[in-house]
Amino acid sequence: LGWSLTAVALFALFWFSLGLLPVYPASVAGPSMEPTLSVGDMVIAAKTEPRNIRDGDIIVFSDGETRVIHRVIGTIEARGEYQFVTQGDANDIPDPQPIHELQLQGRVLTSVPRIGWITLFLRSA
Repeated sequence: LGWSLTAVALFALFWFSLGLLPVYPASVAGPSMEPTLSVGDMVIAAKTEPRNIRDGDIIVFSDGETRVIHRVIGTIEARGEYQFVTQGDANDIPDPQPIHELQLQGRVLTSVPRIGWITLFLRSA
């Protein structure tokens, strides 16, 4: 029974880390969300429908090959499609382009301070 529970836990952790579950981790790699989120923090994000995103939510989205974590400061809905105006808390101006709903990866649920340094270190090695 002990080995079975360990195997299930490891399997779930593996799926969680790959983003194959409805919730997934993401590491904060830059200072744009200071002081809310710091470099090296890990956020837990949930895959979310675009219609459920509200102003003030912190979202994870793709910008080309880069994963970005910023706050939604405005929502644009046109013809059933959503776009989000985003800005890092430490930034003076909004991001240059609205984020299309297809770029949305999830909404941040919570964060864990400094544990993301492990991921950042492994990526840089």
